[in-house]
Amino acid sequence: MDFTADLSWIAFAFLCLALLWFAKVLFDARAKANGFTADAEIEEKSSLAVGIQRAGLYLAVPLTLSGTLGDSSTGTLVNDLLWFLIDGIAGIGLLFISGLINDKLILTTTNNAAELKRGNVAVGLTEAGSFLATGLIAKGAFTGEAGGFLAALVFFLLGQFALILMVRLYTMASSYNVLAEIRGGNTAAGLMLAGFLVAYGVILSTSVSGDFTTWSDGMIGFGYGAIRGIVAMLLLTWVIDKVFLPNTDFRTEIVQDRNVAAIAMTVGVRVGMAAIIAGTLIG
Repeated sequence: MDFTADLSWIAFAFLCLALLWFAKVLFDARAKANGFTADAEIEEKSSLAVGIQRAGLYLAVPLTLSGTLGDSSTGTLVNDLLWFLIDGIAGIGLLFISGLINDKLILTTTNNAAELKRGNVAVGLTEAGSFLATGLIAKGAFTGEAGGFLAALVFFLLGQFALILMVRLYTMASSYNVLAEIRGGNTAAGLMLAGFLVAYGVILSTSVSGDFTTWSDGMIGFGYGAIRGIVAMLLLTWVIDKVFLPNTDFRTEIVQDRNVAAIAMTVGVRVGMAAIIAGTLIG
């Protein structure tokens, strides 16, 4: 029995917790700069909006880190932990920068910090979905051999660009003003967009993953997966509307009824189908 190997998971788990704490400190500072204290919002005001946003962040960090765990061992546990730490800090940095960018480019007409402070759950859900999608993309980008950090960074950035493009197309294709509904505190609309982000993140995670061979092969594979995913996400909206909401439609359930239950059900279908679509891209 290799006692060191048996206990290595404990070392990685504690290091992951330390990195989660680092992410907390970093995003706490960002929240404070935006005029609120995350701990006070969650612990004293029981802010569901901030709690959901942080839940998305704290899921995204381990997702990002999990992409590095499949790499070949350096030969010693100490070196493996050191590289895990370096990759973790880099990954959290990418999450932080992406969070700043996504805030501006996803909810383009909304002051996210102000809305979180006033308890807008729709914005909290959207930010959580954005974090999860970003974590999934980072996981895929950091998975695989060869290419190094540069290749991982390039494909991560391409994945982020595709994610923002998908949001643009979704808001343009929707029969209602998605951003206005979320800004107005429509939780169903926020959950719908969050589901879109997570589902497309699942597909993009596969599109940017795998062993690096050549830039041309990587770009072609990414482009194929990203475009296929956008088409699938928009097509799924129509299919889900007709099949899983047979007596109503998305516009009615979101805009008129604000029916979170109905949208939660459809998000489950969307994310599940995204996993199948992503699976067909492997290999």
